[in-house]
Order: sequence, then C-alpha cells, then structure tokens
Amino acid sequence: MTNDSVFSAHDADAAAAYASSMSVLLEVTRAVRSGADITDLLGTIARAASEALGFRTVVLNLYRPEWDDLCVAAVHGDPAVREALAGGPMDGALVRVAATGALDEARQVALDYAGKARASLDGELHRDELEALTHAVVDREK
Repeated sequence: MTNDSVFSAHDADAAAAYASSMSVLLEVTRAVRSGADITDLLGTIARAASEALGFRTVVLNLYRPEWDDLCVAAVHGDPAVREALAGGPMDGALVRVAATGALDEARQVALDYAGKARASLDGELHRDELEALTHAVVDREK
C-alpha cells in the first residue's frame, strides 16, 4: 500500500462521514420545515445528533422559565436510560450508562472544552467565574 492509497482511504472515510452528517442535517431541516409536532421534531434532532456525532444516547432538555428548571424533552438511545429519564424505574440505568464509558467520554469532552474556554478567556472578563465553574463541574474528584 502506498502513501497515496492511505491518504485516499482516509479522504474517502472523511468524505463518507461528511456526507452522512450532511444527510442527517438535511433530515432535521426537512423536519423543521414540515411543521412537525415539537415532540417528533425533538426526537428527530436527538436521533440525528446521535448518528452524526456517534453518541449512543442523546438527551435533549428544554428550559422552562416559568419554573426555572429543565425538563427532558427527547431521548434517543438506550431504552433503560430513556425509561428512567421519562420517570420510569431507575433499575440498572445508571449502571448501564457507566458501563458504556459514556460518563468518562463526557468528562473528557468537558475537560477539552474547559481547556479551550480557559485559553480563550486568558486574562479576560469572567475568567474567575469560569475557573470556579470548571473546578466545580469538571475538575472535581471522581
């Protein structure tokens, strides 16, 4: 195998991933434009995010200003997690999520994001607040 074929295979994989992401994005756009019911639309968005980003389970929360809280609006993925988030039994849901490594992956994504955010706010307004939030949420002990 030559270097050209390695790059070609890599390029082909990247092009396929891009095409898949664009297809999912178009599907979401069609759903938005169709005037679909909000519950169906949010379900489509959760599934699309799962497919495009490779997440096993995606949860969409909506902010309700009248109660100043978040409510689960859509869940795509593991049925036990979906049922638990919908108010059903929690039996095994948290154990199943932990066993997938999703919590560690999410923590790493948060750490990466926090690092980028810290770098972009170097010496800027609100850096102290970001540091405190990062410490409380991301850098805490496991």
